[in-house]
Amino acid sequence: MNQGSRRGRIPRVRSGIAERLAKELRMPLTEVAKLSAVSTSAISKILNRITQESNESFNSVNNVPSPCPSPPGMPTLTERCNLS
Repeated sequence: MNQGSRRGRIPRVRSGIAERLAKELRMPLTEVAKLSAVSTSAISKILNRITQESNESFNSVNNVPSPCPSPPGMPTLTERCNLS
């Protein structure tokens, strides 16, 4: 039995194309979905997974805890920027 990624070649290629069309070329998700012959929801899930994997990779490489709380006594970003 083979072990490894459950995602095959076609889904990986589709993910790469979807990411490039949506992020680099700023194409609407509905258009990306039509070109990919999948639903808009599927494209959204693909892009969310790519973003999540990218964030997890960044945090693990840089040893940044997620989420990163403010140190005790220090105001949060929301408090500092009056974003509440």
